[in-house]
Amino acid sequence: MAGRERKSRVLANSEMPPMPVHGTTRTELAIFREIMRRDDRCIPYSKFMEISLYGADGYYASGRARIGGESGTRRDFSTSPEVSMYFGAAISSGLSGLWDHMGRPGRFSVVELGAGNGTLALDILSYATAIRPDFFKSLDYTIVEISGGLATVQEERLQEFRGKIRWVSGSAVKMPVSNVCGAILSNELIDAFPVEVVTTVKGETAQKYVAIEDNNWVEQWRLPTQAVLKHIDRHNLEVKEGKETAVNLLAERFQRRADDALERGAILTIDYKDLGESGSITAVRCSMGVASRRMGGYAMQYWFPGEVDITSDVDFEALKRVATEDGLKVAFTGSQGRLLDWLGLYDRHLEIMHDRKSGGYFADFALNEMRRYGPTSLEEFSDYNALLMLKGIDDAGIEYMRRLRQDLRTERRD
Repeated sequence: MAGRERKSRVLANSEMPPMPVHGTTRTELAIFREIMRRDDRCIPYSKFMEISLYGADGYYASGRARIGGESGTRRDFSTSPEVSMYFGAAISSGLSGLWDHMGRPGRFSVVELGAGNGTLALDILSYATAIRPDFFKSLDYTIVEISGGLATVQEERLQEFRGKIRWVSGSAVKMPVSNVCGAILSNELIDAFPVEVVTTVKGETAQKYVAIEDNNWVEQWRLPTQAVLKHIDRHNLEVKEGKETAVNLLAERFQRRADDALERGAILTIDYKDLGESGSITAVRCSMGVASRRMGGYAMQYWFPGEVDITSDVDFEALKRVATEDGLKVAFTGSQGRLLDWLGLYDRHLEIMHDRKSGGYFADFALNEMRRYGPTSLEEFSDYNALLMLKGIDDAGIEYMRRLRQDLRTERRD
């Protein structure tokens, strides 16, 4: 196996049409240099993705990512918090229920990993301020952000909560926080971890590499590394001819470090689910707003390295397997829609619409065209899964959270 690591035989080139290396951006030059410095003149796909997204001038590192935004503005993609304020309200309600069960500690830490443009944090804190001021008082909110550009956007959006939030610069994979008593949140984070890509070529498992030939980008299928083969075996991945599968080696590392960082409380992960047989023949998707649809999403990553979002489906079964091995318990697993319903999404809708105490931020939500449709606007996000794991919470606590929605309804009737 060591021989495979040192010299990986080329099984085939992909059938990707010629896409020239322009050499006009810092990201493209960084990828070119990384390829040229290697003896076999190629890099694993994960390295291409890493430099494109997180290199010095990469898509996320530079803050170039355009997430959400008002109708008519340019945006690459939207996440659920940008679509509906009720998403964050439901999450905030669930967190306050967890706080209740944990005995209402004076300090309840919420760590959001990769907070995008800060909308989720804004809605969580705004809901807590308006509906659960006692919970808000105990909240200690931390954002872990690798992108200095996005951190600036977040700080501007969250000015009213300046004294309530702190920022930690760093990678979520390295988990630069510890001793968390509360909750660790990640919404559409793991899908952007650099992944390896595998398929079957002529009966052999093959791994994707990126090379340059005749000044064009070339995808090569080579023998996989030992780490990739081990991951495939450990998580029982089915690698088929004609279909690409993402191997997210960083996701397992992330889960273990999150499990270790949590002292007591919950880890909530929401992300793209594995589409299985109905999924694309490619393992990744690329987005650059309207341009990606016009030019063909997948090719955009090679036409404009560093200017395009690249994401993959997330293997939730692998995450769950790792977390349970670490001693955590599953409180919820399923679609994002089921989670939001479980947390009382529609109850939050009624609560916000009819409780005059909400006022302010929530009273003005209808003025925002992207977010005016309430809970029903989240139905388009049906391709997302959620995993809620608890640590240091007994079975009675899990059952308490399952009854949370019903209890809140009873409180309002009383």
